[in-house]
Parts: sequence; structure tokens; C-alpha cells
Amino acid sequence: MDMSSDGNTIAVTTGSKQPQNIGSINVYKYVNNNWSQLGNPIVSQAQNERFGSNVAISGSGNVVVVGSYENGNTGNGRVDIFEYLQGNWVKKGDVIDKNGNNIDWAIALSRDGSSLALRSNGKIGPKPAGSNEGKGPSSGARVYDISGILSSDIFVLDNFNIYPNPTTDILNIELKENLTLEKVLIYNTSGQLVKETSNKTINVSGFAKGIYNVQVLTNQGKATKKVIVK
Repeated sequence: MDMSSDGNTIAVTTGSKQPQNIGSINVYKYVNNNWSQLGNPIVSQAQNERFGSNVAISGSGNVVVVGSYENGNTGNGRVDIFEYLQGNWVKKGDVIDKNGNNIDWAIALSRDGSSLALRSNGKIGPKPAGSNEGKGPSSGARVYDISGILSSDIFVLDNFNIYPNPTTDILNIELKENLTLEKVLIYNTSGQLVKETSNKTINVSGFAKGIYNVQVLTNQGKATKKVIVK
């Protein structure tokens, strides 16, 4: 099980269904003093795999990653990536390993869901020439940038502006076509959340110089644009 940063969304492994040994993940959101299922169950597409051996949810609660591995002693693993879109969990990609690396052993997502970290407890790759590295059981960590497979709502993207850009102190959010601002999340290039607000005017004078991803959440979806702070 894993939980979003605000504690209002949880992803729960429901276990395998015998005899096919097919597992599933349910996601729940706390709304109006009740836990309600969010979207469809995320179900294994293959028999005899330990689907849901590990699960992680992004801080925002809209991205879920699920680990699984083959039964037996192969150690082959897979991590599937799902995004919540239009009321359902949609598979956007996966990371597959056939070298016995157990890449599902430990998984984590950055708060914005753009970075995926995996840790294996098996061998971490082929043995380099003249070295014992990678031979036999060992552990290793890998980090993947998955931002390219996640969605921005095209309508929202086309109908919100950020200005001035570049800026030194103030950012203004402009929304069109009856979009209503719910939240603004600003991340640095490492995927760390540096600012969360519901205001359309944002003071960034205390930010370090660099590039930031500004994500707006609206009544009709979300989208992200890059901003330069000088």
C-alpha cells in the first residue's frame, strides 16, 4: 500500500485470485468523509505472476506504478506505469527486466510522478570483462525519467499562460475558456516540489536561478509549462 502526499489517496494491493494467481490494485480517494474507489481496478494481464508485489503512488495521487515478478526462481520483474485519465487508470508504459534483477523489489515515485526509482535485489547487469561485478546476487538502484509518457490536457495547455517568462520575482497565471484554478504546483528539475499555492500571482523572488516546471490543476484537467527564473 502507498499514500499520496496529502493522505487523501491510497493505492492498495488486493492480493491474488486463485487458481490463476492474478492480483489487482484498487485506488481510493477520501472525499466528504468517505473513502471512494477512484477509477477501475488495476488488474494483472498475465497468469501466475505476483502482480502488486510492490506499489507506489505519486504525491499528487494521479500516477501509480505496480511491480510484479514471475513465479519460480527466475527473478524476472516488470514495473507497470498507470496514469489516472478521464476517470480510469490507463497504462502508459512499463519497465521490463529479463536478467533476473528483481526490479520490483523496491519502487518509488517522485512527488510529481515524473521520476521512477527501482531497486533490485538480484544481479544488476552483465559481468564486465575482467570483473566480478554483476556476477551472482547483489543489489542496485535505477532512476527513470517517465515525464515523457505522462499526459498534459491539451485543452488546458492551450488555454493557460504564464508571464512574464523569464521572470525575476513575480509569475502570473492566466486562464481562459472558463477554466478555474484549483492548485499550482512548482517543481525544480530534480522533481522536488518547491511551491504549492492556489493563487494566480506567485512570488518566486526567493527561488534559485534556473528552470522550473509549473503545473496547474483546473476544473477541466491539468497541464505543465516550463518557466525560467533569472
